[in-house]
Amino acid sequence: GAPPPPPPMNPMSLSEPGLFEKMVLDAGFKDVHQSTSSYPFLFGSDKGFQLKVGTILLREKIDGFGEEGWRKAEEAFWANIGKYTV
Repeated sequence: GAPPPPPPMNPMSLSEPGLFEKMVLDAGFKDVHQSTSSYPFLFGSDKGFQLKVGTILLREKIDGFGEEGWRKAEEAFWANIGKYTV
């Protein structure tokens, strides 16, 4: 059968351990070294700004679901942001 489609494009689309390395090796590269990095970003204390910046890459998709989509997105954002901030 055909290979599975690539993961959807989003900020975490290549976060699964080993996924990116496998894709590169499958593309024919032989000597692959992968590492991770942190890029701290100050979100400030303005809740509206935090939500706007935290959802910037998903804006169009959320817009497609209207007010209910934004309500759910904001709820999920605040429920999960602690996992990714210090």
